[in-house]
Amino acid sequence: MKVITLHIIDEKYAFFMDMIQKLDFVKVKTATNKSKKIIEDFKEALSELQQIKAGKKKATKFEDFLNELNQEDNGL
Repeated sequence: MKVITLHIIDEKYAFFMDMIQKLDFVKVKTATNKSKKIIEDFKEALSELQQIKAGKKKATKFEDFLNELNQEDNGL
């Protein structure tokens, strides 16, 4: 089985999905909410990194970052 990724304009997405799901030899797998969240978080992190490199934002100390992660894990 081959895997492809397609970029469909929003206005044609519903039409395309309706059409492709009718093909018995195609298996459609859409992104889950969790994977969408991961992608959004990654984009946000890249944007923040670019701001830090440009001097528009101050970087967080690694120790502070770890403490923040620890607090999130503990539900704080």
